[in-house]
Amino acid sequence: MKSNTVFLARYIGAFTVIETVLMFLYRTNAQQRIYDVLYDRALAFTYGLLTLAIGLAIVTTHNVWRGGALPIVVTIVGWLLLIRGVVLQAIPPELAQTALNALHFEPLYYAYLAVPLVLGAYLFIAGTMRKSAP
Repeated sequence: MKSNTVFLARYIGAFTVIETVLMFLYRTNAQQRIYDVLYDRALAFTYGLLTLAIGLAIVTTHNVWRGGALPIVVTIVGWLLLIRGVVLQAIPPELAQTALNALHFEPLYYAYLAVPLVLGAYLFIAGTMRKSAP
C-alpha cells in the first residue's frame, strides 16, 4: 500500500477519533463552537479556508479511486473536506441554521457523532494494520 495512503489513514483516523471523543465528552462546548463558526463570518471564513486547504492537499496528493476500501475512503474524506471548506465560506448563517434545524442537529447530536467516530476508528485501525510501501 502506498505510504501516503497509510499515513493519511492513520493521521485522519487518529485526529477524527480524538476530536469526536472530545465532542462526546464536552457536548455543550462543542455545540457552541459549531454555532460560533456558523454565525461569526470571519471565523467561518478562516475555518473554511483552512478546511479547504487541507482537503485540497489531500485531493491533490491522494486522488486514488482503486486499490481497496482504504485508499478510496481517504480520497472521499479529502473531497468532503474540500467541499466543506467551500461551503463554510459561501453559506450564509441563516441557511446554516435552517440546515441544522432540518437535520435535527441537537436532538440527534450523538447519532451524528457516531458516524465520524466509526469512520475514524476504521481509518486508524486499517492504516495501522497495513504496511506502507515506498
